[in-house]
Amino acid sequence: MAAVLPHLTGYIWQQDAFTLHISTAATPPWKNTSTATARSGDKPSASEHLWGLARFGDNIEDEWLIVWLLHQITIKFSSVCARIWDNDGNFLLIEAAYSLPKWLKPETSSNRVWLLNGQLHIIPLPNRHHPTLPSSPTVQEALQILSSDSVNTIAKAGVQDAIRLKIKGYPKKTQTDMHRARCLLPAKIAHVLQHKPQLVSPAVQTFHYRDVQDMRAAAKLAHFQPQDLVTVIVSFNRALYAQLAQQQFQPPRGYPLPAPNNPTFKAANLGMKLTCGFEMVMAKYTSESSCGTSSTFQGSVQLDASALKGNPQWAAFKASLAKNGYFRGNIPGSAQYKELLAEAVQAYAQSEAYQQSVNAAPGPGEAIAAILQQPVDRDQFKDGPEDDDSWMTGGAADLEAELAQRQKELEGNMAKRAKRSAQGLDPTESAAEFDPSKMVSKLNAFVNQTSGHEGAEVPSDMDPDVTFNDPAFWRELKSALGVAADKHGIDLDQLSDSVSSSDGFGEEEEDDEDNVSSSSEEVTDDMSHSDDRVSQHIHARMGRAAMPHTQTSLAQGKSLVPQQQHLEPADSQQHIAAASASDTGNLAGLLGLALPDHAEAD
Repeated sequence: MAAVLPHLTGYIWQQDAFTLHISTAATPPWKNTSTATARSGDKPSASEHLWGLARFGDNIEDEWLIVWLLHQITIKFSSVCARIWDNDGNFLLIEAAYSLPKWLKPETSSNRVWLLNGQLHIIPLPNRHHPTLPSSPTVQEALQILSSDSVNTIAKAGVQDAIRLKIKGYPKKTQTDMHRARCLLPAKIAHVLQHKPQLVSPAVQTFHYRDVQDMRAAAKLAHFQPQDLVTVIVSFNRALYAQLAQQQFQPPRGYPLPAPNNPTFKAANLGMKLTCGFEMVMAKYTSESSCGTSSTFQGSVQLDASALKGNPQWAAFKASLAKNGYFRGNIPGSAQYKELLAEAVQAYAQSEAYQQSVNAAPGPGEAIAAILQQPVDRDQFKDGPEDDDSWMTGGAADLEAELAQRQKELEGNMAKRAKRSAQGLDPTESAAEFDPSKMVSKLNAFVNQTSGHEGAEVPSDMDPDVTFNDPAFWRELKSALGVAADKHGIDLDQLSDSVSSSDGFGEEEEDDEDNVSSSSEEVTDDMSHSDDRVSQHIHARMGRAAMPHTQTSLAQGKSLVPQQQHLEPADSQQHIAAASASDTGNLAGLLGLALPDHAEAD
């Protein structure tokens, strides 16, 4: 923490400050909870680590400040890896959605996204280069992969740029996001804020989300009477100041406020609202103290069974009580059950497990009460200049800039998809994600397809109206094999016409058979040379193993059906890897497959 604390001087957090805990001293609250574990992808780990939990409420800037702090920690300590998530999961991936690989989805991102050396790292899926990578890595496996140099886990530039754009401006933004305002407050509240400025947060939050009980407390002002008022400068973050300034609130009866046209009205009005917020916090603390409970975090939630819902330690404690017959068979919801449950809550509140939880720090009400035990020194209160709050009405330009940036990202992604579609490739799949084994499986499926006496049958799930274009097929074959008609005097288009007009299977007329024989004899010599040349070409381009003892020849006089020797099994994946990119692409086009453009920088 010493590495980042200097950047947090004077910063007011919206709700919870950034803190780190040692795993051996306090268990992370998301451990053993199904929803949080599923979201974070965490699995039990025996290694020691630091963890933190912070609620940022309505101020999203707190979340990105924490990202920047972790970014700086991983730069300062090169051996430290960090990961972060929120209610939405891996929000870093959400920010860089247009630049992510297709396979990276919420269900496949568990323990894969890390910060290391100031960069975002993504652990890839098992692939042909690293087939031994775990398909669902544990934390320990992920750390081992990140520490090795054998696997490149650094996310590509588009992902890095998206994250850097969000944390750009820190640490300077920790000061520019603050707002100093003049407030007319009771000396007691000024005394509290002088000792702990962060306590302005629970006061504003409680005032902003006040309920009926809070309103009753504000009407009495039992703890902070509007007497002995002093003018001081109070530090807010911009979100807190906006929440306080924009609230329409009638002052409690008897609270002295100047006329709206009085120059001091703004400071007095802000002070009145802040005074009511502190009164609400203290009223909650007093009520909870009288019941033997303590406030947690911001003191706005009473510690009872409903407040402990979702707490894994409380769930385990309650289950243990039920197992040992503590509830005596009483039905949940009955009067006796509620009484026993309330006693169990009080016992748990005093337990070590509860004290070691993330709520171990004293609540705001308790902190305020402790500060009020000290004498108030009026000489420490000083007035000063306040900040201009015109930023509350001048955010249109920032919004337009943000929308323009998002539109630019969207257009770039659409242009990339259009380019791949024009090349006949899958617009959602990049070259780096192409798996040759998928093509092998499609080739095998094509070869193993059931066929009848009329040739390969159309699968039942395909369009029955699909027709075969003979000239187009021969042109594609000529292109795939690199055969030029003008050099060898062979017109494969004419040959295809001859073949298509000469398939006399099932014809009973004698003249049709003669036509076939005549056509065969005319092209036999040329096709023999062409056949040798094609075979040699294929052998040269794909290797001898790619054409295992296959011999094609034209029968003299009766049929154009190729005669093949026994075919030995061949390694299809090896053949594909041996073929050039252009030949493979053309051949795949015949089968209705789209290969990625490997020349494209993805």
